Amino acid sequence: MFFKQPKIKRITMHLESVLEELCRERWTHYLNVVPSADSIRYNHHLATDIDKEKLFATPGIWRSKEHFSWRMDEPFSNGHPIWVEINAAGQYWYYSGLLKQARFIVAELNNPSPDYQKIIKAAKDIKGRTLTVPSVISADPITIGVGFIMGGNLLVNFFRGLVGLVHAPMMLLVGAFCSITYWCSFSEYCGSPAFFFDTLQYFCDSLWQVLSSVVFPLAMLYSKYMTDSYNVFTKGDVQRVVDGITSLAEVYLEDKEADQSHVDVILMELKG
Repeated sequence: MFFKQPKIKRITMHLESVLEELCRERWTHYLNVVPSADSIRYNHHLATDIDKEKLFATPGIWRSKEHFSWRMDEPFSNGHPIWVEINAAGQYWYYSGLLKQARFIVAELNNPSPDYQKIIKAAKDIKGRTLTVPSVISADPITIGVGFIMGGNLLVNFFRGLVGLVHAPMMLLVGAFCSITYWCSFSEYCGSPAFFFDTLQYFCDSLWQVLSSVVFPLAMLYSKYMTDSYNVFTKGDVQRVVDGITSLAEVYLEDKEADQSHVDVILMELKG
């Protein structure tokens, strides 16, 4: 039981980290497509209030880190603006909802006596939650769920890593151009020392994604440590973690029930 507790906390913190990044990507993309400050529907994923007017008026390249987009957004020149906005808003609310569930699990595990029934329920809710949004081109319904496409598997990681190896040096150049605006207090993040450090980390992470996808036993070992699963072929990162949380919590419950049954037997014998 002692060894199960740190593992479930570790993989849950990894889940929170992954969902934070996914949510941030969708949030910054959403900010890039909303037509006005009044249109911003904020789900408090940052656990703090925001100034919508200031945020909307600030160019994306000058926003602070939590609102800064690393994603190379397509212009969606053929997409209808309403569909683009609905799609972006839906995805942001979907991922921010998953993040809230992950944070609930982390908070529950930090309690002196975690309720593993609630943890199992929250993990299954993350795995089973889906969202249907319109295509930005045709408005045809697209269903989003926890699975392969979220990343964390060999195929997706390999191509994301390749993109990152090209994208990171480009962002270094962008940061160099923005360094003047940072020191002039126009830019809050891009061009700062933290930005260059994060860009180098992004490059290293991309290199790791490519290498571990080619030398896949490394990816399997890393996945086992971070998600409690070796399956880097057919399952995404989030799916592996929620499956791991569910199985570990169920084992813990079984052990707890067995211990309680043993105590009940001893008490009955003492009474007898």
